[in-house]
Amino acid sequence: MNKNPNFKKKLRKNILYFSYLFIVIIVALEIILRIYNPFHFRVKGDHIVLDVNKKFVIENNSIPALDKRIVWSKNSLGFRGPEKPADTIKRLNVFTVGGSTTECPYLSDGTTWSDKLYGQLNNDFKIWLNNAGMAGHSTFGHLALLNDYLVKLKPDVIIFLIGCNDIERDDLTESDESNMVNKYKNVFTFISKKSELCNLIINIFRSRNAHVKHLADTYIDFNKRKNDTIVISGEEQVNRLKSQTSYLAAYKNRVNKLITICRQNNIAPVLVTQPSVFYAGIDSLTGANLGLFKIDDKTNGQLWWQILELYNNVVRQIAGEQHVFMIDLAREMPKSSLYSYDLVHFTNAGTSKVSEILYDHLDQWMREKFPDYLKK
Repeated sequence: MNKNPNFKKKLRKNILYFSYLFIVIIVALEIILRIYNPFHFRVKGDHIVLDVNKKFVIENNSIPALDKRIVWSKNSLGFRGPEKPADTIKRLNVFTVGGSTTECPYLSDGTTWSDKLYGQLNNDFKIWLNNAGMAGHSTFGHLALLNDYLVKLKPDVIIFLIGCNDIERDDLTESDESNMVNKYKNVFTFISKKSELCNLIINIFRSRNAHVKHLADTYIDFNKRKNDTIVISGEEQVNRLKSQTSYLAAYKNRVNKLITICRQNNIAPVLVTQPSVFYAGIDSLTGANLGLFKIDDKTNGQLWWQILELYNNVVRQIAGEQHVFMIDLAREMPKSSLYSYDLVHFTNAGTSKVSEILYDHLDQWMREKFPDYLKK
């Protein structure tokens, strides 16, 4: 060990200098991000930041199953769909809530399942429906959206299409309670709600997490990848399924919170299970083996579907326990790449099939529950 006093002095000086430099850089980045933040994220701390009166144009060159030019927009409330009419009190007010499979950010206005469902229900009911889906959001985000915005709009019905974004989601459970009651569980939670830089880092982590778990919009060419298969041993499957236990308990807690908040505010919740193209079978369009289809080095289509079904089972269980109207879209949606361009995201044909299935169930339920809104 060097006992030279000059060396120690120089070392301390360097440590102080780099510490000072680090602090200056952090403070400078925080100030810059507060003045101009080029990274647009829709979650800040425990609050949702909505896009208001925005139009998005996407030149699609990567997903051949979708339109070449995609144009979609957000209204003055920050949702997809028509502006809030002046006579909303005379209409059945409905919101659809979910992640990207609800928001459908790669489908043009008028082609989402929410749009098509609205068109069908509008034939029978005096209704106003908006799509409040937000890509990447789990039930944690839905809780924040509910508390920050939807409750204040006093809807009659909220349709929740949930499940896939909550798979193995453990980055949010620790601070769920503090987020919901506006308390700070620890220093990190406090900073994440106050700092632009910290919020940026957290959102980048969440985006990366979504990509790692194959939940971001991608494209799977089922025809070209017919031979891209993998066999997962029975032991591996059992271990993966067992590993979901703690995630499922937290998921159930969040779904129950959604229902509680809805009912406390006279909102009728509707639960919808999450479908996927994958299962232990053959794709009706390309002939690809969807069960053995390789998703990653540790997951094939059959295992992915088994994991997703554990989360769907939670929704089914809660619907029975809480007497909530539920539509089992996961079991009713046909398994075909005609309807999906990746694991869970819908093509235009897919949204037509989804709206058809949902309408078949919702029409009768709404007639019985909200007869005053029926068109004469």
